[in-house]
Amino acid sequence: MAAARDPYIEELRDLVSCSICLDHYEDPRILPCSHTFCFKCIQQCALNNGSFQCPFRDDSTVNTRDIYQLPINRAAKDMVELASKMSMFSLNPEQQQVKCDNCDQQRAVHWYAATRAKTELQVVLQDIDKREQQLGLELFEVNGIIEQQHATYRRAHSEIKKRFYAQHRSLEEEEKCIKKK
Repeated sequence: MAAARDPYIEELRDLVSCSICLDHYEDPRILPCSHTFCFKCIQQCALNNGSFQCPFRDDSTVNTRDIYQLPINRAAKDMVELASKMSMFSLNPEQQQVKCDNCDQQRAVHWYAATRAKTELQVVLQDIDKREQQLGLELFEVNGIIEQQHATYRRAHSEIKKRFYAQHRSLEEEEKCIKKK
């Protein structure tokens, strides 16, 4: 148990563990961005998404058909073998209980859940942006209609005033004519 608390052993365990499955690397493959993951993890994510995007968000993406060309990370493979000889691999029971939302396997892919939530939120935000733009256009149209109605009202009001004053003058002139007689 004391060995598990050794910071060097913990660091080595982190160095030989896949960030997707949280287990030691199995068939470690290196991406163009130099990050390493298990081939099976890369393959599973690529099959589900059509491509594999590095979870560390460094804009490295590998198409599904290209994952078979990814080179084996021999240094990571050798470190796994060394760590295995040192009997360093033991998952804690808490990790084993968490189910993955992506593939229904035993261990969870924490970054994948966050990535999936982020992707879903981005879709929702895009929908909100589209709706906001649509509402903005509708508001623009409504404001245009209101402005047209105001212009129509102003013209009608002006016309009514003109007729009223014309009628008023006409009546005053008639009244003057009647008084003169």
